[in-house]
Amino acid sequence: MNALANVRSLRVQGCSTLQLIKQRSSPKLLESALAAMIKSSQNQDCFLMNQFITACTSFNRLDLAVSSMTQMQGPNVFVYNALILGFVTCSYPTRSLEFYVRMLRDSVSPSSYTYSSLVKASAFDSVLGESVQAHICKFGFCFHVQIQTTLIGFYSALGRIREARKVFDEMPERDYVTWSAMVSAYRQVLDMDSAICLANQMPEKNVATWNCLIDGYTKLGNVELAESLFNQMPAKDIISWTTMINGYSHNKRYREAISVFYKMTEEEIVPDEVTMSTVISACAHLGVLDVGKEVHMYTVQNGFLLDVYIGSALVDMYSKCGSLNRALLCVCEKSSLQLALDKRRSL
Repeated sequence: MNALANVRSLRVQGCSTLQLIKQRSSPKLLESALAAMIKSSQNQDCFLMNQFITACTSFNRLDLAVSSMTQMQGPNVFVYNALILGFVTCSYPTRSLEFYVRMLRDSVSPSSYTYSSLVKASAFDSVLGESVQAHICKFGFCFHVQIQTTLIGFYSALGRIREARKVFDEMPERDYVTWSAMVSAYRQVLDMDSAICLANQMPEKNVATWNCLIDGYTKLGNVELAESLFNQMPAKDIISWTTMINGYSHNKRYREAISVFYKMTEEEIVPDEVTMSTVISACAHLGVLDVGKEVHMYTVQNGFLLDVYIGSALVDMYSKCGSLNRALLCVCEKSSLQLALDKRRSL
């Protein structure tokens, strides 16, 4: 009976500790959670430690994560993966590699998630990336779709498109994310002939691929082709609309940018702050005060705050349109909002 009661007690403690960790309300709370885990020996529970390290990452308290892990007798692959990902997320790629080496020394076999994180860490160091790729093959993950797709992104970020294409061509299986990653690699170097050629080989273009092509052609200045692709899309998401609006604005086609915005609202697609600031800036360039007021009213009716994007764009728009009183009001409202936000953060 005593043994059964002890088991039940540990389960209850584990549940309450997990709830404490998942709250993630403050770093102090994490310190309290760690102390409670050590006291009850729950710091040997790999599931709880995985959750704890993930919580530490959100506060950039990897010192706590490392301290907790070093006291474990047998951390498993999930614990190591959480810590490796934590270091990558917080921009400490070298530390992620250190714990990968320690993982191997402790005879813990890596998983696909281990290498997905390490490839992302390699973006800071191309030599490291090639070493990681060698280990990927060594441990039998050379045909893993997710890892190979991450490798395409790694080479793409370095501008090494040939290597990215080599990884793509050697993959026996590809998913839509893989195809989109390779199209995006071509878009990044504005090789749109190769991008559209590859996209046309896809079984079916997904929304991300369409968006990628539209973005590439607008950056090349070929707005007509981008517009044609936009109109061909079987379904559009908010990124599609935003990309087209930004593309028109980038090419100084401000009237078209505003027109697409109105079509977007007719489709009941709610834009984000960046899109709104782009549309407001288009009004400023054209000097169309009445349209600018309508767009401003739209932001108010849809609950947009005068943040750094929208607030600055409105001040600029009203100033260029000669409505200095409205510009001043926007400055005051933006300042009041910033003070309120600063006060909330301090609390």
